[in-house]
Amino acid sequence: MDLTYDISDIFALKVRLLPKKEAVDIARQIDDSFEKLPITDGWTQKIGGVCNIAEEPLYFELEYIYQPDESPAYLDINIIEVDDYLDYVIDKKILKSNNNEKITQAHDKNNDRH
Repeated sequence: MDLTYDISDIFALKVRLLPKKEAVDIARQIDDSFEKLPITDGWTQKIGGVCNIAEEPLYFELEYIYQPDESPAYLDINIIEVDDYLDYVIDKKILKSNNNEKITQAHDKNNDRH
């Protein structure tokens, strides 16, 4: 299997409309984590992410499809609210970048206390 990924035209257009720093950071997060995405035959999936390089965090969701014996394909990206991102954290459906991993670990520690 190829260790690459595909992006749709819509996805590329939406990323180009983001501020440059945020777009580059999101691209880096995708590069760092695409091999770790869950594989599901025939179904699109969504995963949350956060970009922390600007003064205010930018929360987003990625829609993708990743089937057995194929490379993942990113179909869409949307900006979301923090509450929606936290739902992805609870469901453990976030990009596994270094920044996001710290958020997930903090969330897991807080849940272990209850």
